[in-house]
Amino acid sequence: MSREERDAHMARLEKRYMAGTWHGQSASGTIFVLATLLERADINLLWFPILGLTFQYTTSHISRDKYDDYQSMYSDEVFRLSPPPPLGEQNLASSNPDDHGIRTTDELRFMLYRHWTLYNAMFHSSYVAGKLGIWKERGRKKLTGLLAKMGFSIPQTQQPCPHMDMDLKRSLVVQKLDDIALEYGLIELSYPSFMKCYGYRSQPLSAADAVEGVSALLDLARGVKVEVEIEGSRNGGEWFGGGKVWEIHGLAAKGKWTIEEERENVPPDNQPTTIASDVQKANGEDDSSDSLKKEVAWWIRNFWVAFDARADFEALRHSLNLSMTLHRAIIRQGTSIIDKQDIRTMCNHHVVVLTQGPNLALFSHPGVLSRLA
Repeated sequence: MSREERDAHMARLEKRYMAGTWHGQSASGTIFVLATLLERADINLLWFPILGLTFQYTTSHISRDKYDDYQSMYSDEVFRLSPPPPLGEQNLASSNPDDHGIRTTDELRFMLYRHWTLYNAMFHSSYVAGKLGIWKERGRKKLTGLLAKMGFSIPQTQQPCPHMDMDLKRSLVVQKLDDIALEYGLIELSYPSFMKCYGYRSQPLSAADAVEGVSALLDLARGVKVEVEIEGSRNGGEWFGGGKVWEIHGLAAKGKWTIEEERENVPPDNQPTTIASDVQKANGEDDSSDSLKKEVAWWIRNFWVAFDARADFEALRHSLNLSMTLHRAIIRQGTSIIDKQDIRTMCNHHVVVLTQGPNLALFSHPGVLSRLA
């Protein structure tokens, strides 16, 4: 075999071996490219590929170099479709009640740190958890030591970020984290990202926070009862209990969730066609009114709830509490598995059997279980 034939053979083997191990551009990014070619792109449509790109990076589906390439391209689109405010004004704040523009900003790899306490945001961050090993006691001590070196007291780390001292928040990245994070191996602790304004209704929402909210809705909007923490229940401040059962908010709460009521595509004879009815006819089942009144599967409902929440600020804001509850359950279950040494080593893989626990129904969902893995 000649060298050229050997190189070609090795290239085929490498291509076959690496097939399915990388991710390309997100579907929302492809749609935005098509809309740009058709000259129908706007600032609201640009927000969707930004969310897709952020999801790929935060879940380690793409590398930092690939993320930077797409991020720079979307930054140019942001300046083209949403010019920044004049100099001297706050770049991240909404300039008027109808301001729905997008701003570029640096994002910390902390979980929902603008809506959570600093300690919880770092404790539930997958990046910080992987670097410090917070699922063990030694890793939790490292996290406490990191916060102490940054000059934060325990009460300050337990305060919600909106209530923290302004000077501490301003110096969080520039002075404190950049000087100390390198000692703990936290190299890529921040990355360039985006925030979307919602007028005077609320503070701008970062792309990373929006991704966490939509992902939580995709997994847990329906299908299992989840109790979320309500505002004011921390530090003994609860009046009527520490939480409530999660409910869908916003426009998605008014949706119709029976197969009979899915009438978006109605043919000229006014007979609605649904996927369920087509499957029933193919299987020879009776297409009666009772069968059509069955509820849509939970995963289909979750998809449409998450789909609608992308453009519904009210639903997106409430989904952040659901995301916090989900991350608490994952860290709690993962820590319990490691502490109890429930991981069984087989010939080629590791196995964990979940048979009990308060969140057993939660981890019966494939999306939540994949996060735990």
